Amino acid sequence: MKCLAVDLDGTTLNRWNKISDKNLNALKQAHNQGILIVPVTGRSLDMIPESLNNCDFIDYVICSNGAVIYNFKTKEKMYEATIPNQECISFLEELPSFYLSANIDGHIVLQSGWIGTLYQFLRKNNKTKFLKVNKIKSYLKDTKKDVECFQMYTLRKSIHYQVMNILKKYPSLIEANTNAPENRYTEIFSYFSSKGKALLFLKEHLQLEWVYSIGDGQNDLSLFEVSDFSMAMGNGHKDCKEKANVVLPSNNKDGLSFGIEKYVLKG
Repeated sequence: MKCLAVDLDGTTLNRWNKISDKNLNALKQAHNQGILIVPVTGRSLDMIPESLNNCDFIDYVICSNGAVIYNFKTKEKMYEATIPNQECISFLEELPSFYLSANIDGHIVLQSGWIGTLYQFLRKNNKTKFLKVNKIKSYLKDTKKDVECFQMYTLRKSIHYQVMNILKKYPSLIEANTNAPENRYTEIFSYFSSKGKALLFLKEHLQLEWVYSIGDGQNDLSLFEVSDFSMAMGNGHKDCKEKANVVLPSNNKDGLSFGIEKYVLKG
């Protein structure tokens, strides 16, 4: 079986966080040719766009930058490389006071504050149910749950550097490379998780014979490393475009459908 692993933000979705009919139809065509479609994203499970939630051609989804693989139809976990609860608490106890959120058990947990309210407003069209708590650290102490990844909105360079220095004390935690503005937004996840590691697990578990991948960010480089043929979006990071086998048009010009039609359906 062949597989097509597709990043969401900046790849499958356009700048308005929508999937075009052209891109959706291309994914359906690939599925109809027997190709396994696997969305690979930094989002939590409940942040998957409604347009994809309604699709019947997706069996698996890789979430939180590779921390978890879900059976998309049953919502059951089949793989995880999360941050252990006690390590999360220890890490959070050293952090300065600022806004953060976390992906936990497929949900996004928001810490109270104005950015949390803004985040809810910006995502209101996604019909997502957020879990809002006073302090994530207290929530983790009470629930004993592990964390898929943290999202940190540091806003000031001084706080960002402070976080990076604290992170050095935790070799099992790493910063995700995203396309977000430098020193303003940071994602933290387990050293043992990445999009590529999760895709490799799926490749071996399902005995996939060939894997295509399409992405735009530095966090998609690990995807490319375990793929047989990789495609970077025209709007992507320069490292992504240098690593890929080919570069496609941008996400606002339906680069995904172009890549599927030219390299996957005719491959």
